[in-house]
Amino acid sequence: MILVTPIICTQLLLAFIYIDGDLQRQADNNAKFLFGEIQVMEQLVGQNSFALSDAEAVIRGTYANNIVALEADKDLPASSDPFWFAFRNLAIKKAILNNSPYPTSVLFDDHGEYVSIFMRTSQGPWAARVETKSMITSKWHFILVQSLIGAVIFVLLAGLFLNNQVRPILRLARGAERFRRSGKPMALRVRGAREVRRAISAFNSMQEGIAQSFEVRTAMLTSVSHDLRTPLTRMRLELAMMPDNDARKGLERDIAEMEGTIMTYIQYIKDARHEPIANKKLSDFVKQASEPFANMHRIQIGLTNGDKMIDIHPDAMRRCLTNIIQNACDHGQQILIHNHWTAEDLVLEIDDDGPGIAKEQREEVLRPFTKGSKDNAGRYGGIGLGLSIASDIIAMHQGRLELDESMLGGLRVRLRIPIQNS
Repeated sequence: MILVTPIICTQLLLAFIYIDGDLQRQADNNAKFLFGEIQVMEQLVGQNSFALSDAEAVIRGTYANNIVALEADKDLPASSDPFWFAFRNLAIKKAILNNSPYPTSVLFDDHGEYVSIFMRTSQGPWAARVETKSMITSKWHFILVQSLIGAVIFVLLAGLFLNNQVRPILRLARGAERFRRSGKPMALRVRGAREVRRAISAFNSMQEGIAQSFEVRTAMLTSVSHDLRTPLTRMRLELAMMPDNDARKGLERDIAEMEGTIMTYIQYIKDARHEPIANKKLSDFVKQASEPFANMHRIQIGLTNGDKMIDIHPDAMRRCLTNIIQNACDHGQQILIHNHWTAEDLVLEIDDDGPGIAKEQREEVLRPFTKGSKDNAGRYGGIGLGLSIASDIIAMHQGRLELDESMLGGLRVRLRIPIQNS
């Protein structure tokens, strides 16, 4: 519509301007001929004492052949206005009134096929009845139709041209979406207008650079995690040989916390996009994620249509829910898991009664290595990757993670997940 509407409107406007000018030009020329013939008849009747019918026979006019004399004391009738869409009659009326040398009024019959012209000449009031088609012969309807056909052809040609220009942009958008979901760079063919080719080339270079950056980050974290696990394992073995006392228990807790941190790093760098999608029951993966915390925390699960199936990456979604539930258990005493369905999405909400997160900080805590509360590390510790990992996993499912205020007074984590994941 953005392309079609201005083209058709412009074409119609130009057609109307041309038609109006052409009709008015014809009407003016023929009105001049008409009144020229009437003036000759007026001279014949006045100077040569011709009868009006004899004067008509002498000049054999094109238009002035239906003139009758009216009663001398009869007033001229008021002019009538044609319909607003009767372009031909509007032009004729304007031409007659502009070119008449006499006081004149114009009347059209009911169908607008004839025009009656009343004028007060030097020989008294006369009336002429003229066929409107004889004054304007232009087929303006055909001009309008031709303009519409031209506009349609122009729209088709413009659409074909724009399609060739827009297609690479759509391909660029699909490539960006594919890269966002898969993380694998796929070079796009460079084609289209010069600006589009530059954008595609820049996008190809950008995704290659991002992919290399991801590879370096993954290799670095993998190497660090592997190098740290080896001495930690050795330290555990050495602790096993030490006497069972408070110092040993403290060191074991420190080692367990370090191992948990390493596992979090491994989860963060793990690419779940290669995990196949499976059709799973909602209640099953919610139960699997909440089971590790059910014995130590009050977790209430109230699912609507929990037997309904949804397409997910099972391990990734379990890890996502585990991180969210662990975060809720870190800061709250009571956790409520509930949901509702829309036509296309599952909306899963996890509420807790903890301190919550201020509205202005909610966007920030979704970034990696960012904690909601710097004063409270939580029962399970953490390095600020839990919500970031969960958000990435939901984005991978073409959904989104939102933070809101809980009905329990703490934080609500809302997951919007498409029911069918492509």
